[in-house]
Amino acid sequence: MNVLIASDGSEHARAAVGLLARLPFPDSSRVTLLNATPEPPVGFVDEAAAGPKQAVQERIFETSRKAARALLEQESARLRTKGWEVAWRLVEGDPASHILEIAEELDADLIAVGARGLSRLQRLLMGSVSIRMLCQAPRSLLLARTAHADEAPSTAADRLRILLAYDGGTTSRGALQQLAALPLGERVEVTLVGVVVRAPVFGVDLLEDAAGLSEQARAAMEASLAAGVASLRRATSRVSSALREGTNAAEEIVAAARETEAELVVVGSRIPDGVQRFFPIGTASRIANHAPCSVWIERVRVESG
Repeated sequence: MNVLIASDGSEHARAAVGLLARLPFPDSSRVTLLNATPEPPVGFVDEAAAGPKQAVQERIFETSRKAARALLEQESARLRTKGWEVAWRLVEGDPASHILEIAEELDADLIAVGARGLSRLQRLLMGSVSIRMLCQAPRSLLLARTAHADEAPSTAADRLRILLAYDGGTTSRGALQQLAALPLGERVEVTLVGVVVRAPVFGVDLLEDAAGLSEQARAAMEASLAAGVASLRRATSRVSSALREGTNAAEEIVAAARETEAELVVVGSRIPDGVQRFFPIGTASRIANHAPCSVWIERVRVESG
C-alpha cells in the first residue's frame, strides 16, 4: 500500500494520521507525509511592520517551515513504529494542487486527508481541501474525522469496526476486493450493509406490483450480501451483513454507521469526471459529507458503454 497523507497539524489532519496508524496495512507499505503551506495573501504584512516587508515575510515563512518540519518528523516517527517506510515533504503553495500532483508522482494507492463538517455553501464552493479531493482526486481517498485524532497506534486487543456499503455492483465489489486484500485479521470487524431503495407508489395495483418488486429486490440483495460475506471471510472471520430499506441509500448507510458505532465506512465510487469534478454529487459524496465517522472512498474504474 502506497499512501499519501496531507498533514498540517490541524485536529482533522491528526485524525488522518491516527486512523492510518490503526488500519491493517501490509508491513511493506510506504507512507509519505505532505505539508503544503499556503502562501500569504497580498498585503498580509502591514506596511508599518518593523523592517523591510520582504524580511518580515521571510521570518514568518521560516517560523512556519520550522513548525511544519517538527510536525512531520513527529508524525513520521509515530508511523515508523508500524514498520512502514515513511518519508515526508514540505512544500509551499496551494495544498490541494500539491496533493493531487504529488499523488500522481508517487502513484499513490490512497490519499488521506482530514475532513470536517461542511456547510451547504462550503460544499457548493469547494471551500476546503477535502472537498477538492472528493471532487477531483482520481485515486482512492480516506477522509478522516476527529474521533481518531488522539488515538494511539493499535494493539492486538484493539477492535476496528468497519462498515462496507455493498450492493453487489461494480464499485462496491471493487471496495470489497480492496478490503479483502488487506491483512484484516481478527481485530477488524466488518459489516456489509445493503440497502433496498423503496420508491413512493400510489394506487392499489401499483402498490401490489411494488410489493412484488420489493421482495425480488430483497432476495437479490440478500444473495449479494451473502456472496460478499463469503469473499471477505478469507481476510477475517469477523464479518456479518445487514439489510436495510429506505428511500435514500446514503441516508441508510449513514444511519447504519451511527447505530453500529462504525469507525470507518468504506464505499466504492467511480473515478470523478464531468460535473462530478466540480460538485460533490452521488451516493459516495453524500456519505462522505454526512457520515459520523471516517470514510474511505475506493475509486473504481468503470468502463462506459
